[in-house]
Amino acid sequence: MAICGGFECVFKVGPIFRAKNSETHKHLCEFVGLDAEMEIKEHYFEVCDIIDGLFVSIFKHLTTNCKKKLETINGQYPFEPLKYLEKTLKLTYKEGIQMLKEAGTKIEHMGDLNTKVEKNVGRLVREKYDTDFFILYCYPLAVRPFYVMPCYGNQLTTILLMCSSEVKR
Repeated sequence: MAICGGFECVFKVGPIFRAKNSETHKHLCEFVGLDAEMEIKEHYFEVCDIIDGLFVSIFKHLTTNCKKKLETINGQYPFEPLKYLEKTLKLTYKEGIQMLKEAGTKIEHMGDLNTKVEKNVGRLVREKYDTDFFILYCYPLAVRPFYVMPCYGNQLTTILLMCSSEVKR
């Protein structure tokens, strides 16, 4: 709504609560969320660039300024450190599907990625590119919610899907 009022970019950080049970590893019942909306001037990669800068800054802050806290958490809940690149890797949906097919995963043409397949893409990306954080774009529009924006020049795909590999966290 603020975008309609003339603001180019707005965001909010605050608590988010869900009252439903979830069948996915991506949803929690209660968490602090960052919601952002921005005007796209020319290309949706403008959004990717903002996301890239934001998340890389957060990752750097955590690994640099929160070492003791991460060590304490790792003592009780062991995890591998997050691997990320200075410039977030961007892969097309087709590139992700090709990696899956080369690894022997059967996937429906222009189909959605279920949790198991999504984790597999993350594992393959980590092995090939040494990163846990990447952007998968040109995702099939037909399997996304009604409110997502189609890609400019290809009305059958949508903006992006953020992924990270399922390393032991």
